Amino acid sequence: MDAYEKVTRINTLDNAFLKELVDYTGYGSRGTINMVVSLLVTLKERIQRGDKIKLEKTGDTLSLESFEKLLEEEFTTYIAKAVFKEKILSHKVYFNVENSEPGLDLIYSGSKENKLFRWIADIDEEYSLLELIPTSVVYIRNSQTRQMIPFISEKGNYYIYSEEEGKIKEIM
Repeated sequence: MDAYEKVTRINTLDNAFLKELVDYTGYGSRGTINMVVSLLVTLKERIQRGDKIKLEKTGDTLSLESFEKLLEEEFTTYIAKAVFKEKILSHKVYFNVENSEPGLDLIYSGSKENKLFRWIADIDEEYSLLELIPTSVVYIRNSQTRQMIPFISEKGNYYIYSEEEGKIKEIM
């Protein structure tokens, strides 16, 4: 039985399944986190409509309050907030952008801020060159308007920055 089917049918939230959900969030990937949030929202909705779901760990039937407390204890702040949208956070939560084979992944980093751009050089008082860290693509930043646009060649290609060589190279 897959996880989605399981959350629609279970009457007891067993320790192994709860641990499996917690372990999934350890990957930090936004896609995996979204899946876990979707599963937990389904459980929340079942509790709201009156389904009796017991927590194996305690033997107690979950109420909305006890379910929210469980999420706060077992999962990250971000997941608890995603399931209980009305929850007010005391701080922001952040994601890091990482390059991967199929594209860019958003990886949960908690309350730790991440840098998305790295300064390369100032061109003059108005313009700077910045590198998008996960892809190395070069951007031009107007310091007065704070607008950023990709640095594109006359052929329509992007440029990337090679830190080792200290050069900006066109990618075909």
